[in-house]
Amino acid sequence: LAFFRRQDFVNHTQKLSPEYQTYHTLFSQWSRLFGAFMTSSGADLGPGDRQRASLLEIQYKVAMIIFATGMSPQETAFDVFNSDFDSIVAVASSLVVNGQGPGIVERTGQFSFDMGVVPHLYFTASRCRDPSIRRRALSILSANPRQEGVWNSDMLAKIAERLICIEEDGIGRVTSSDDVPAISRVSVLNATIYSEQRRILLELCRPKGNVNG
Repeated sequence: LAFFRRQDFVNHTQKLSPEYQTYHTLFSQWSRLFGAFMTSSGADLGPGDRQRASLLEIQYKVAMIIFATGMSPQETAFDVFNSDFDSIVAVASSLVVNGQGPGIVERTGQFSFDMGVVPHLYFTASRCRDPSIRRRALSILSANPRQEGVWNSDMLAKIAERLICIEEDGIGRVTSSDDVPAISRVSVLNATIYSEQRRILLELCRPKGNVNG
């Protein structure tokens, strides 16, 4: 495992702070307009468009979580978003299970050039440390083989499963995200795929010595 220093992270993210408020305003505007649209016209949408609206909802939640935690060097910053992670899994599950007709998610084994539910389920399984929520996300990934652009559900499920094993190793019984200390949490720096050997080499990092790195 590679290690990072908190000050290196802070120095980098401080350079982005002037743009932070601008993007925060844009996110808020989009959420407000989308909510108004769904309130006024959501009931009139057909099945396919309802799926697309649900997918937009997932994408917005993931984008907001990434945006909100991007200025923090601590993996514990994700813990306050457990309810959002839970919502992401619930909506993604309904898309996979109910997507039988034309629309975003049609069936297992689907190939699509577009990004659907796979990367968002992986994000949840790898960044949410609530054991129930992240394992539900992992279960959906494992049970629904899908290829969405470069995102392969089987490969990402195996990566997420490995991350969970590393983070929970030696902790004992994990009942909530609070049971996974900051020093045990890892993030992926790089993943090298060896297709012929059916292997993935992960480069990970975690705090060193204390929660500040």
